[in-house]
Amino acid sequence: MINFKSFLLPFSWSAFLLKKDLMEDSFVKGKIDFIVEKFEKGELPKPQWTHTAHLIVAICYCEKYEKEEAVKILRNNIIGYNEAVGTPNTDSEGYHETLTRFWLLVARKFVERQEGSSLSDLCSKFISSRYADKTYPFKYYSRERLFSRKARHEWVDPDLAKLEVLL
Repeated sequence: MINFKSFLLPFSWSAFLLKKDLMEDSFVKGKIDFIVEKFEKGELPKPQWTHTAHLIVAICYCEKYEKEEAVKILRNNIIGYNEAVGTPNTDSEGYHETLTRFWLLVARKFVERQEGSSLSDLCSKFISSRYADKTYPFKYYSRERLFSRKARHEWVDPDLAKLEVLL
């Protein structure tokens, strides 16, 4: 017998996700949990693993884990997610160590400055802030440095501005 409750819940959340939802100003905890859970299980549809979804996961991991633990867990989960959805982790695509660490650092600094905010508020505020702009890393890195093979595989320091001025 089909358990319609368990069948309809994922379906309704999937429909909710497929709207222009990831760019909304407000994130309900259930939606955040859904994105993180599906990402961690390698079940988030590949088109939904957007820049915004990456940043939501970063905020959640900053809230949940210490700095180095967050990096390690996120690295493993992104690599695993990529494998699950058929994205190769190579010298030119897939997991990127420097970008992952950069966004976790930005997210952590943001979270530290928003003490007492709920996870929903943190995600909403961060996503709507100037710090969530896809081009934000280019304030610190040249394209050549950021998209180098070395930067994809290990942390490289910025070449345009010091990270101490971050945020």
